[in-house]
Amino acid sequence: MHRTSQCQLPDGLPDRLARWLLAALLVLVTACAVRSPQLPWTTDEAGGSWASDESPDRRKARSRLELASAYFENGQMDIALQELHQSLVADPRYSPSWNLSGLMHMQRGDVVLAERSFRTAMDLDPRDAQVQHNMGWLMCQQARYSESFDWFQRVSAVPRYSERAKTHRAWGICAAKAGRPDLAREQLQISQRLDPLNPVTRYHLARALWVTGQVDAARALARILNGTSAASAQTLWLGIQLERQLNDPVAMGELAALLLTRYPHSPEAAALQRNEFDD
Repeated sequence: MHRTSQCQLPDGLPDRLARWLLAALLVLVTACAVRSPQLPWTTDEAGGSWASDESPDRRKARSRLELASAYFENGQMDIALQELHQSLVADPRYSPSWNLSGLMHMQRGDVVLAERSFRTAMDLDPRDAQVQHNMGWLMCQQARYSESFDWFQRVSAVPRYSERAKTHRAWGICAAKAGRPDLAREQLQISQRLDPLNPVTRYHLARALWVTGQVDAARALARILNGTSAASAQTLWLGIQLERQLNDPVAMGELAALLLTRYPHSPEAAALQRNEFDD
């Protein structure tokens, strides 16, 4: 996921939190991270063996993919597509290029081609956990929740997978969208244990705790989040509603003042002024 990506994100995701999610998820919120091309002297994080010498075509494909990924991250889609095309021409069996192809198609809203690209990548490298994660997020964006959960579960079981926090976070966000608050809380708690300071996880976990009746725990988490630079109109609004439910008018008033001062034109400020609370 990238700071310039236009992939569909979960509704209500704070602007500042979105930048974190775009760096860690693929649609995604929560989910659109481009996997850095695997270098020939490194091991596969999913548990593969040491890579052997690369052919000239593979080296060219990898070099072009690195350029395509950089342009994609900078929002230069046309140039990124050109470099990606050159990568696939050089070596059409290079799995990371197909993975990036899937992310690009997903950003453009073409879920059919995105899925086709991800499946091609998996056919070429069935052990690639990043591609499986991306497929899970793509399924979530299409409300194919059962399939999405299956992919996330498969990824979480991959040996030596280094981005479990990202996958459990995406799983939790998707579960919340699917109306599975208990599953959402469970997965987000796992993600937080793995990556305690991630503000995206904190925000969604606070919401999941609130929905499942753990209001005190939700407020504690929201207070921590609103005391950091990741605070936004959405996190302040969440904190306001939690303080209101727990009958703390002083804390509620402080957060309301911050919301109206910092984000006077936000939908959350408008909802506050109309007294339109979620409960």
